[in-house]
Amino acid sequence: MLVPGTCLFAQPSANDFIAGRIVNIDAEGGRITLRHDHIPHLHLPAGTTTFRYVEARWIIGRAPG
Repeated sequence: MLVPGTCLFAQPSANDFIAGRIVNIDAEGGRITLRHDHIPHLHLPAGTTTFRYVEARWIIGRAPG
């Protein structure tokens, strides 16, 4: 059963956090490259993946390493 509006109150669970490290940040292009463990909900095996981000706040204070 789907209840309208419930997604507005969803909270992250322990299963939503994946171990990884930053490989590269392309601030001008809005991309971050991560070396990460398996990400089940995205069906991604462990590896290195480049993700796009929209809000620069996700990279403030972050650096490769």
